[in-house]
Amino acid sequence: MAKQARKHPILGRVTWDAQLNSWDAEVELPPGNPVHLSIVAEAEWADADPAELLAAGAEYLRWARQAEPQIRQRVADDLHECYNSAWADEDPEEGTPPMDRAEFLAAIRPDGVSLYHDGSASWFYACGELFGGHGIWLMLGPDRGFKGKASLVG
Repeated sequence: MAKQARKHPILGRVTWDAQLNSWDAEVELPPGNPVHLSIVAEAEWADADPAELLAAGAEYLRWARQAEPQIRQRVADDLHECYNSAWADEDPEEGTPPMDRAEFLAAIRPDGVSLYHDGSASWFYACGELFGGHGIWLMLGPDRGFKGKASLVG
């Protein structure tokens, strides 16, 4: 498929990335927080009509906007104590100090979502230097339930 770009009423400008076999858009999740959304065209979606894939991406985005606070809470459940016990620095001049849960939640933000053909999705969160430059990754299954715990990547 040649380089393509489309305008979608919910997703905005969507472009085809032939190397990654995905339709990509910058969307807000939550409002004021742009994230990278990838709709990965593999397996059953490999030959799907782009309009069908974009519709699936738009439907997922509608749900994701409502679910993001719960997903953020899950990231805190899984990684807040890890941050305080292993990554925080008691000396603020050396690094970021320990945080209470509210501070931790304020320090992480959604950065990307990759949606797959079976309805599962990878969620990525940015967290600055909290974890030495690593990001946060969390997988949701086709039922939109959590698949394991949030973990560090990068």
